[in-house]
This record gives sequence, structure tokens and C-alpha cells, in this order.
Amino acid sequence: MSDKRNINKAVQLSFKKDISIDYLINFDINLQPGVAKKIKQIVHVFNDSGYNTKCVFIKKSHFRDHFFILKEILASKANVLILRNALYFMPVIAPFLLVKRLMGQYIIIDMPSPIITALDEIRMQAFSSRSKIIRLLVVIFSFPWVLYPANKVLQYSYESSYFLFGIRNKTQLIANGIDVSSIALQKKISDWPVNKFVLIGVASLASWHGFDRIIRGIAEYYETKTDDRPDIEFLIVGDGAIRNEWEQLVNHLKLTTHVKFLGYLSGEKLNNSFENAHIGISSIGAYRKGLKLASDLKSREYTARGIPFLSSVADPDFSRQTEFVLRVKNDNSSIVIADVITWYSEISRKKMPGALIRNYAEENLDFHVKIKTILAGVS
Repeated sequence: MSDKRNINKAVQLSFKKDISIDYLINFDINLQPGVAKKIKQIVHVFNDSGYNTKCVFIKKSHFRDHFFILKEILASKANVLILRNALYFMPVIAPFLLVKRLMGQYIIIDMPSPIITALDEIRMQAFSSRSKIIRLLVVIFSFPWVLYPANKVLQYSYESSYFLFGIRNKTQLIANGIDVSSIALQKKISDWPVNKFVLIGVASLASWHGFDRIIRGIAEYYETKTDDRPDIEFLIVGDGAIRNEWEQLVNHLKLTTHVKFLGYLSGEKLNNSFENAHIGISSIGAYRKGLKLASDLKSREYTARGIPFLSSVADPDFSRQTEFVLRVKNDNSSIVIADVITWYSEISRKKMPGALIRNYAEENLDFHVKIKTILAGVS
């Protein structure tokens, strides 16, 4: 695999070596550490592949901080300007993006969520009714025209026809990537069968991750558990607004010995949390955002670590035939833990090594592969 990557890098350097990139992002990296890590990784890979890339994070602690984005846009001299969608501020930014495009810059707008999904997220947030109405109206009347100045719009899930009007031909459906080399391959866990079946979910905790479906499933599992079935442990890594609600659910169901909240972990502590995990839990509450297609970072990180995982939505990078992915219903039903164990036992009988799963990540999910799609069309 290293030889293949070196060849790809040499090809990129041979005809793209003079391209420079400015990547502008406006969100608080402390609130979304997983996304911040992803962006830092792709910037590293851009630079590693021979592109002179600068990344600027704009912390949104106040509305006036948005104007720093405008300042960076005006100051940018790069060949390519990538802007991670600024949502409410886009009507102000759009005319300046048009000027930059007319001056010869290649403009890419990175849309982390479809606008139709952003509307659902606004409705779910704890804003006042007045604030929700204002935000919804700003978004509805701003998009899609604020995207017209872009050469390319990157989308990670399906968008509504309304928000694709006039930009369908420049919109590209892509999937998230990761820097596989930055993620440790899980050490070999004990042979199957085991006395304890360990699940792990890593996320900035939010309702659409659906971990409550696992919690309720564990409670139902223990209602009929027999002695020959393994005990269950569910490790939840990360923090977020929904954590308190899920902790209350765990206490109510008397599952404190089976569900553990480890908080935010990184580095070796995060690696150690995977040491005995059998499967990862990706987003299994995507229906709460109206999503039927997604490319979760969690799914990619589990693959890079060499462990199978659960997901509830289609993903461009994983077909239904992918053996190490278990697709569960995209609804509010409890996850049937006994079925998950049966599925995992079938995987274990096939003796699918973690290195084989990780190899899939290297060949399909790594940023060295993804940047070819992102920069396709740049000259």
C-alpha cells in the first residue's frame, strides 16, 4: 500500500505542485473536536501531497467574528479557496466570493450538512421561537443563490431539489475521508466466544447518534438473558448536550454497570478504550436529522482501527455487501443485542483480521484518495 501511495503522491506533485490552497472554517474547535481533527488531517495530507495549504479556524463566539472570514477571503491569494459553509453569514460572503472567482480563484464551498438537514437541526435546537423563525427565514431565503459563485459545492448527503436549484451541475456528492496513518490499529482482542461483549461509541454526543437505542437494547437483552450468553459493556466516549439525558436513561434502567460514560478522550487514552472493544457504534439515529445517506467519521475511524461497526444509513464508501458493516433499521426501535452478537459471531468465524479491515480504509477512505475528488477540475 505504501508503494501505491507514493506513486499517487508523485503523480500529484508532477502536475499540481504550484497549486496553493486556503481552507477557511468557522466553528469552535473546542465544541467539535472530531470535526476539527478531520480538517487538520486533510490539511496535513494536502501539504504532504505537495499543495501549499493554509488552514484558518474562525471561532464563532460572537457574530462579529464572522467578519474575520470576510477578511481572510479578501486577503487570500491562493489558487484554490475552500470555505466550510458559514450558513447565516453566507449572504454577506457570497458577493465577495463572486469577485474572487472573477479574479481567477477556484472557489469550493464545503457543505458539512445538507441545507434541508440544517433546517431540521435549527428546529431541534433550544432557541426561542422568535430566534428559530429568524434563523429559518435567513437560511430559506439565502440558499441556494449564495452558492452560485462557487466553482464546486461539496455535499455529503442528499439535498432537496429546492436547495439544488441552479447548482445541481456544480454539486458533487462525496464521502468523508480520514488520515488512516494517524489512527492506531486495534490490538488483537481475545478469541471468540467471550464472557463479555464490548461495544464502543465515539462521538461529540448528540441525539442523532442514537446511542439511546443501544442503551434500551441492552436493557431488553438482560430481560431474557441466559447464562450461556455474554455480558454486555457499552463504552460511550465523548461529551455533548445529550449526555445528561442518556445518563439519566442508564440510571433509570439500572444499567450503570453495563454502560460507562468515559468523556472526551484522545491520544493513547482513546486508543486504550478500544483495547477490548468488539464492535463500534456509528450514527444510528440519522432519521432524527432526516438522513438516509451519510458518511460518518466514526465509521471511517472504526474501519481504520480494524473493527466492524453498526450503522443505520447508506454510505457512499460502504456497500450493503461490506461484510464488516451491520446495517440496522433507521428508526427509533431498540437495537436487538442478541442479533448483533449473532452477526459478530459469524464475522469471527470468518476470521476477518483487523488488518484486512484497515486495508479497506487505506484503499477507499484515506484523504490521499479523497483529495483527488475534491480538487478534480482545478487547473
